[in-house]
Amino acid sequence: MVRLHWWTADGLASAITVAGRSWLPSKRAASLALLLSLAALVALGETTASGSTYPVERRIQEDPDLSEFYSMVERDPTLMQMMKRDAMSVFAPTNRAFQSFTGNLNVLYHVLPDWVPLDRLNYRLETLANRAAVYITRRKIPTDPHYEVFVNNAQILDLRAANRSYRSEMNKRQALYIIDDVLVSVPSFGESDKLGPATGDGVVTPRVSAWDLLVHSESSFFGTFRLGPLRKQVMQQQQEHLYRGQGDHTFFLPVEQSYKPRSSLTRLDRVALEGHIIPNRVLFTACAPYNEPLRTLAFGENVKVTITFVSYGTGRDARVYVMSRTALPNARLASGTVIAQVVKANLPVGNGVVHLINRPLVVVDSNIAQALQEDEDGIFSKFFDLIEDYGPDFLRALQTGSGPRTLLVPDKTAVSRIQESKYLNDRKKMMEVFRMHLIPESLPIDRIRRSSAGIGHYATAAPNMFLYFDMQQNQQSHESIVTVEGGGVNATVLLPDITTTDGYIHLIDRVLGLPHMSVREKLETDPMLNLSYELGMLNRFNEQLNKTTRRYTFFVPRDQAWVNWFTKRASRRLDVFLQHPDKVRTVMERHLIIADRVFRMSELKSMSPESLILPTTTNSAPLRLRVRLEDRRFFIKWQEGGNWISVFRHDIECTNGIIHVLDEPLMLDTDIPDASSGSGGGGAAPWLLLVACMRCITAIWQQ
Repeated sequence: MVRLHWWTADGLASAITVAGRSWLPSKRAASLALLLSLAALVALGETTASGSTYPVERRIQEDPDLSEFYSMVERDPTLMQMMKRDAMSVFAPTNRAFQSFTGNLNVLYHVLPDWVPLDRLNYRLETLANRAAVYITRRKIPTDPHYEVFVNNAQILDLRAANRSYRSEMNKRQALYIIDDVLVSVPSFGESDKLGPATGDGVVTPRVSAWDLLVHSESSFFGTFRLGPLRKQVMQQQQEHLYRGQGDHTFFLPVEQSYKPRSSLTRLDRVALEGHIIPNRVLFTACAPYNEPLRTLAFGENVKVTITFVSYGTGRDARVYVMSRTALPNARLASGTVIAQVVKANLPVGNGVVHLINRPLVVVDSNIAQALQEDEDGIFSKFFDLIEDYGPDFLRALQTGSGPRTLLVPDKTAVSRIQESKYLNDRKKMMEVFRMHLIPESLPIDRIRRSSAGIGHYATAAPNMFLYFDMQQNQQSHESIVTVEGGGVNATVLLPDITTTDGYIHLIDRVLGLPHMSVREKLETDPMLNLSYELGMLNRFNEQLNKTTRRYTFFVPRDQAWVNWFTKRASRRLDVFLQHPDKVRTVMERHLIIADRVFRMSELKSMSPESLILPTTTNSAPLRLRVRLEDRRFFIKWQEGGNWISVFRHDIECTNGIIHVLDEPLMLDTDIPDASSGSGGGGAAPWLLLVACMRCITAIWQQ
C-alpha cells in the first residue's frame, strides 16, 4: 500500500509511506507525489464512470435510495452472483416506490438477461422471470424535444444517468435504470410455466395471455375480483380467440358486480366484447394518452366504439376511469357514453396489458338513479351521499320518475367544498338545489353546442329556475369547454354524455345554487355582465357590492342589452354617457335595491302592486315595478318606462344578495345629454368594444 501526503497549507511537508516506511520528501518530490495522486484519482473516476470494474450490483448497494430493492436482491443468491458476473439490465425502483406497493415483488421481473442501452430499449423486452415481457413506452414531452421513457407503468428517472454503462467482474456490460414504480408481474398459473411452441418465424407463443387471466380468475392474485361471468360469456359467444391470440393489445375486463351480479355481463355480444379491446397498442395508465378517443376492435362501418382514458386526482393517487363511446349502434347497443373505473390496473401479459374495470363498457343498462347508487366510492358517490342525507324526497323522485331527463352531478371535490355550508340544514333550500341539477328532458352536449349563438337556457325541475349553458375556450389548450350557470354558480362540464336508459349524466365541477361569490365578485367574473361591471367602476359604484352587512337585489343589464339600447337611439351615444360619471352612477343606482332581505322574482310576482316600491340608494328615488310570469319567463315593467322588459336570468344568488339579469337597462333618453352632432349612433360601437374587451385584454397581458 502506498499512502501519499503532500504539502499542507502552512508549508510543512507530510511523509510518504511505502510498505510501512516513511520519509520527508523535498518540496519538489512532494509536488510530484501530489500530481501522481491526483492523476490516480482521476483515473479511478474514469474507470468508475466507464464501468470497466464497477458492477451494477455495487452501484445499487451504495445508493441509499435503492436499499429496499437491494434487500430483495440479497434474498436471491443466484441473482446476486449473476449481477456481479453477467451482462444484464436492471430496473431498480426507488424506496419511495415501495411505500405505495402492496403484494409480492418478483425481483427477476426487474432484470433483462442482456445489456440494453437506453437508445435500444425496444417496445417489448423479455425478463429473467420466465421470459415474461416488459413494455417500453416513449412519450413526447410538450414544448420539449426530449421524451419520457416508461417501462410498463414505471417512469425511468434521470435519463442522463441511465446512459451510464457498468461492467461486471467478468467485464460484461451492464445497465441500470432507476424507476419510480415497482413492476407488477402476473403469476404463471402452473400450466403456463412451460414455453409455448415456436412458430415458423421463431415467435414464441405468449406464456400468460389475457385468456389465462380469465381462466385462472379465481386465483388469490385477483383478491375479491371475479371474472367468471365474463369468461362464461366469452365462451358462449365463442370469442376466446380475442384474448388468446398474439399481438400487443390493451384489454379491459369487467369484473363481477356484487350489486348487479350478471345482468350487464350477459348483454355482452361479440361487438360489445370487441369494444373492450384496443388493438395494437399497449397502454399503461401512467403513460396512456388521456382524453383522446382510441379505436377499439369494434370500429367499422356498422358500429364505431372508442375508449378514452380519464383521471381524477393528482400523481399516483389519481383514480383512472375509461369511457366508451358508441356511434352508429346496432340493434342491441345504444349510442352514448359508458364510464367505468379501473379497479386493478396494469397487468402485463404476453399479448399486451389487462385492466380490470368495475362494470362493462358499451352496454347501457342503468337508469340515472341506479348509476348514482351503483357507483360505490366513485365519481358520483359523494353527490349520491349528499342526496341521501339532505334530499331523500329528491332521491325517491329520481327512482320512481319516468321519461327522459338529464342530471348534472357535481364531482367529489365540488361536494367537499360545500360540506360546511350554512344551507345544508335548510331542507327547502337543499331541495331546490337538487332540483336545479335536474333537467326534465334528454340533453346531450352536442345539442348544446349546436344551439344558436353558442348559448342555451333550459328549464329545471325547480319551479321557474333555469340553467344557462355557454361555450368557452380554454386559454391554455384552446379547446372549447361547456360551462353552465345556475343559481349564481358557474360550473364547467368535466365529463359529458354519460348515457343511461332514461337520459344523460354530465359531471360538473361545482354544486349549483349554493353561492360562493359576493355580488361584486359575480358581476366581475360573469362574461355576460362585462359592460355593467365596467360602468359600475365609474364613480366607485361597485365598491359597496362587497359589503356583507347589506343585502342587495341587483337588476343587471347584460352586455347585449346595453348594445341594443344605444343601437336603437341615434342621438344617444355611449361615449357621451361615459363622459358623465355622475349620470352613469345615477342610472346604476336605479338598478340596485338595498334592504334587509333579497327579493326573488317569484316573491316580486306575488307582491301586490302597492308593495312593489323597492328602496334603492339614499340618493335615488324608489324603484316602482310590475312583474308578470309568462311561459316560465319573468317580465318587469318600471313606472318610468313604457315597455315590458324580459328577465334573461333570474335569482342568481350571491353571498350578500341576488342578481336578476335584464334584456334592457332601466334607462331613459333623458339620462344622457343629446349628442345630435350628425355623427349619429355610429360612434357608440368602438366605445362599446373598448369597454367590453377591457378586462379580456388585461387578462391576456397577465398570462
